[in-house]
Amino acid sequence: MKKRICALAVSVALLSVPAAQAQSYRLGDSADEIAVIQTALTELDLYYTDITGRFGQRTERAVRLFQKKVGLPQTGVADERTLELLYLRTSVDAPAVVQGGGTSASSGTISAGQTLREGSSGEAVRTLQERLKALGCYSGTVTGHYGNLTKEAVRRYQRANGLTADGIAGPRTLASLSDAGTGGASSAAGGTGTSQSSAGGSAELLTLNSTGEAVRTLQLNLRTLEYYDGTVTGSYGRLTKEAVRLFQRDHELTADGVAGPRTLAAIQGALAGEEEGRTPAPTVTDTPAPGTMPAPTATPAPQTGTSLPLSSVEKLNTEVFLRRTSRSGHVTRLQKALKALGFFTESATGYFGSATEEAVIAYQKARGLTVDGVAGRATLRAINEDIAKGGVSASID
Repeated sequence: MKKRICALAVSVALLSVPAAQAQSYRLGDSADEIAVIQTALTELDLYYTDITGRFGQRTERAVRLFQKKVGLPQTGVADERTLELLYLRTSVDAPAVVQGGGTSASSGTISAGQTLREGSSGEAVRTLQERLKALGCYSGTVTGHYGNLTKEAVRRYQRANGLTADGIAGPRTLASLSDAGTGGASSAAGGTGTSQSSAGGSAELLTLNSTGEAVRTLQLNLRTLEYYDGTVTGSYGRLTKEAVRLFQRDHELTADGVAGPRTLAAIQGALAGEEEGRTPAPTVTDTPAPGTMPAPTATPAPQTGTSLPLSSVEKLNTEVFLRRTSRSGHVTRLQKALKALGFFTESATGYFGSATEEAVIAYQKARGLTVDGVAGRATLRAINEDIAKGGVSASID
């Protein structure tokens, strides 16, 4: 069967891939690893906008700031030394060249039963990118990391060749791409990525473009945990992926946006914690109206015109652990509570950055708590007490 390709027909031997070389990225580049770089820069509070995989002016500025921080020449180019230090100073893993993510294969080859998807890395992904590039489907840099650009290239190839356009390179897609061209009938799992159980009958794996009841349940659960604020559709789109990624970051999981067994188990654990942290009645009904409170016994934090009314603040879940770079609905609640108490004057964004950390530190000092800028159980419990009492009470040494 003659295969269609994405651009002009190209006659090329799709055999081995050259040995990996160090990559560097600069203004105007597009590559999957750039999305990884942006994620690492976000963790360091140097990059604040969308993870795009495109090296724009904001990415360049963030790279310059990082280079200044670590004493490198401020070129704005993400060269080998810059990337080495960036990955060393963050929890973000550098895209692997030879190993990683269950995607290993012999150099330059892809095994017949393999499935490559967003988050995969290694020589098999490099081979895939080279093949897609030769067919005119992929225009990014060959990095060995399967990100959004590679996924879109796979989808482009799949559409052109009558395959399920899910952006996952499963056995059918890889067989179609191979020189052997079995034309065959490998119709088993791996090419669609949309079923409720993963290929081979193992535990569930929900990823971009998955659909069904399991995705609906995931969205509902993430909404309960205040990570997802979109419509519950049963379709795993970009909003769902971002919600999963934020949950993973907050719970020290690999932040790849794929809901695998470990992530799904962690979500269930967090839901159990939510249930334990809830009270029978809403906090608001137990809070006296503003103006009827007795004067605080300690020097209160300065209240400004931007403070929120105490009666509007929800009780904080004391089972969570919030720190710098956390991003969730729990952080939004924390920010609103600190704002009501007069310690936080910014807008509640759900992102725990330097302003939130400074507000937590100021509160901890006023309350006589351990001053570490981390909103742990003791700090969150104290905030709940002060919200219920109507202001900050002095600590007694």
